[in-house]
Amino acid sequence: ELTTEQFHDYSYEILSKKVKITAGEFKEFSSRLTYVQGLFEQQEAYKKLSAHLDGLETGWEDGQRLFYLAVPPEIYGTIFTNLDRSGLGQRPQHGVP
Repeated sequence: ELTTEQFHDYSYEILSKKVKITAGEFKEFSSRLTYVQGLFEQQEAYKKLSAHLDGLETGWEDGQRLFYLAVPPEIYGTIFTNLDRSGLGQRPQHGVP
């Protein structure tokens, strides 16, 4: 399992090969980049992700979550079901209705 710091290091290594970016620019970018590892078929992963997002959003007046799925379409149903079951498919309570 990667830590967020390890994910940042890996991301910088890959990104810096593709685009011109200074370490300072990447540091600013990566301050908004987090990582949570989990298996899409395990409900516990969604609980872990939910807790992580709740922690990040503490103090926000409004926010919207966007989930990007870089998986084969046949996996979407499993992910959507687990997002819904975990409450991640709902608007956060601190957001504007």
